[in-house]
Amino acid sequence: MSPLNRTIGATLAGTAFAASALLSGIPAATASTAGVDSHSHGGWHYKVVFDYLDCHDNEDETGYDEVYMKVGHHTVWGPEDMDEGDHYSFKGWWGFKHDFKLTLWDEDQGHHDDEDDFLGHVWIEKHDYDEGWQYATFDHHGAHYELKYKVVRYWD
Repeated sequence: MSPLNRTIGATLAGTAFAASALLSGIPAATASTAGVDSHSHGGWHYKVVFDYLDCHDNEDETGYDEVYMKVGHHTVWGPEDMDEGDHYSFKGWWGFKHDFKLTLWDEDQGHHDDEDDFLGHVWIEKHDYDEGWQYATFDHHGAHYELKYKVVRYWD
């Protein structure tokens, strides 16, 4: 199967508002745009820019992984079907005020006792703003995913 290229555009745009409000600690009803903290003026702000998620080896032996990302107990992206060789391009960013742990999961839709599979995590941290593009590997349960991202600091 040839690599499947997909653009997340609308999916990320739909979740960016909620995720940005969640990460910055702003109630969703008061945030006017994704990544903007309406309560702070004239200071450093941070955002994480996701470039892509590559699947080098999927966890499920019998088909696609149904991959999703979580921050805490909140799903912020997905689930999306991904198989070995698939490439998912992101268009967008999430603003944040506090470092956070981003986890990658494979949704299991089998029996009620079959829990979703934890594929790994990465800490997104403000102090990484000058590191440029970074790569996180998610390789639990025999999977191998790679996320390319960067942390950006800006004055507002």
